[in-house]
Amino acid sequence: MVRVVVRRYAVKADSPAAGWVPVSYPIGAGSVELRWGSRDNILALCRGYTRPRGRPIVGDVWLAPALRGKKNERGVKYSALVFGRMFAKIEALLGAFVLHVHPDNYAAKKLYSRLGLQPTGKTTAKGLEVWTSPLPRQ
Repeated sequence: MVRVVVRRYAVKADSPAAGWVPVSYPIGAGSVELRWGSRDNILALCRGYTRPRGRPIVGDVWLAPALRGKKNERGVKYSALVFGRMFAKIEALLGAFVLHVHPDNYAAKKLYSRLGLQPTGKTTAKGLEVWTSPLPRQ
């Protein structure tokens, strides 16, 4: 069984992963980078960016190509397992968040929908769809 332990780091422009997953948004105080894997072999990455106004933005969602579409021994896709935990951790640390998705990225939209994120019907100035984590239950 593969254990999924997600480690938290501060977002830095010189992150070990910045070479293949560049920092996409301004780095606000309290922004986090979550990684799964070892120091020398990062298998998944996700960043939560804080903003002066509005919800935090989740970006730079990346899974190693060797794990894309693959399932663990229990039949659960690594993408759902890892990003489900990462998104839950970001929501616990930063609160409800938004995520920007390219309209043609059907695989990502299917995953995000399964993880409980919802499209808002809005788009960014760059034409990306805006998705949101559910509002916390009262």
